[in-house]
Amino acid sequence: MAASSSQERTGRRVSDLDPSVVDWLKRALVEGGNGLLKHCGSTEELLGKLDVFEDLLSYMVQDFKNLVEVELRPAKEALIAAGLMRHAEMDVRVSAAACISEIIRITAPDEPYAEDQMKEFFQLANSAFEKLACMSGRVYSKAVSILQTISYSQSCVVMLDLEIAVVMQILTSIFSEKGYTTPGYTLVPCA
Repeated sequence: MAASSSQERTGRRVSDLDPSVVDWLKRALVEGGNGLLKHCGSTEELLGKLDVFEDLLSYMVQDFKNLVEVELRPAKEALIAAGLMRHAEMDVRVSAAACISEIIRITAPDEPYAEDQMKEFFQLANSAFEKLACMSGRVYSKAVSILQTISYSQSCVVMLDLEIAVVMQILTSIFSEKGYTTPGYTLVPCA
C-alpha cells in the first residue's frame, strides 16, 4: 500500500515541521486515544469524540507514522475494541471504522491490526457501503469517507490478502447500489 506523500497532502516534509507541532500532535493522539478508552455518558458524546479524532487523523500524513507509532496505540486499541466495533448504534460502528481507515492509511504499507481484526474492519466497512443508496446521514458520509481513505492509501491491496468472500461482499455492496452499477459488468464470485 502506498499512501499519498506528505508533500502531496500538506506541501511539507516531516523534517520541515516545527518540533512544537509534532509534540502537540503526539499529545492530541494520546488524549484522543485515551478519551476513546473511557466510558462516554451518551452516544452523542462518543460520536463527537470519534469525529474529532477522525479529523485529527485525516490531517496526518504517512510520513508521521514513525513519529507517532507509540502515541497511536491507545486509539488503535480503543477503536478495534468490541465496545466500538460492535456498538449497538450503527453510527458509532461506522464512525469507528472511519477512524480505523485513517489509521490504515497512516500506517501503510504495514497493517495496524491482526488479520482477524482487519477482516472485522472490512466487514464493518462493507455494512456501511450497503447504505450508500441512502445519500444522506452519518452512515452515508462515513461510508464515503472510508471509500476515499481506502483509495488514497490503496488499502484495497490489504483486502486482497484477506478472504475473497469479504472482498466480494464489499465489491458487490459498492457496485450493486443504485447509481453505482455499471452496465455490462457483472461481479461473479470466484469459486
